[in-house]
Amino acid sequence: MSSGRDAPVAKKAEAIRSMFASLARRYDLLNSLLSVGTDARWRRQAAAAATLSPGALILDLCTGTGRLAAELRRRFPEARIVGLDFCTDMLSLARRSSVSSSSCANGSLRLLCGDALCLPLRSSCFDLVAVGFGIRNFADLGGGLAEIRRCLKPGGSILTLEFFLPERGIFAGLYRFYLWRVLPLLGETISGVRGAYSYLRDSVEDFVTPEELSKLMADAGFQDVSHRPLTGGIVAIHQGRRAA
Repeated sequence: MSSGRDAPVAKKAEAIRSMFASLARRYDLLNSLLSVGTDARWRRQAAAAATLSPGALILDLCTGTGRLAAELRRRFPEARIVGLDFCTDMLSLARRSSVSSSSCANGSLRLLCGDALCLPLRSSCFDLVAVGFGIRNFADLGGGLAEIRRCLKPGGSILTLEFFLPERGIFAGLYRFYLWRVLPLLGETISGVRGAYSYLRDSVEDFVTPEELSKLMADAGFQDVSHRPLTGGIVAIHQGRRAA
């Protein structure tokens, strides 16, 4: 992090980093159990939404343990992928997973430690920047979107997969009950980390709506912005394009 970062932003980022470090060993297991395996389907749907030419350069931002990067690699076997995260514990697991995975065995996945708000990457070099369940954790959403735009080539695309709160209907009520009553208890019991999944609940509650995220993306300079809800609206895929 740069020394010029506002103190509240830096403090929030450090708290999030520490939380993910504490969850790293059981993170994938927890996601699969708590989503009843649906998280894998969401990543497949996100990867399928991308359109890329052979040999494209992809940035998987907030890569975590690398599961979206692996899905993108399966979808685009000729692509070159950079996975970046600010949590070294997560990257250690992603590195082990990529080494043992035939889908990344040719060395086309490179893993880097870095901050989404100050990316250690050249401008205008990526064909796609993907963010799977990470944009909600940006301490400065506008600043993160600006950094993504900076790193995209003219005509390059942004693709995000993120949790949202359904606004109406029976499913919305059931989901809120799950978030408030079930998820924190199950997450803490399985992970052994107190409060970690209360953070997930609170971050979903406090995040913008899908429509608001679309507007923020447009305000950040992205064109052709669209979003598609999945599973009753608890998750959405957003896409946009940097102007050529």
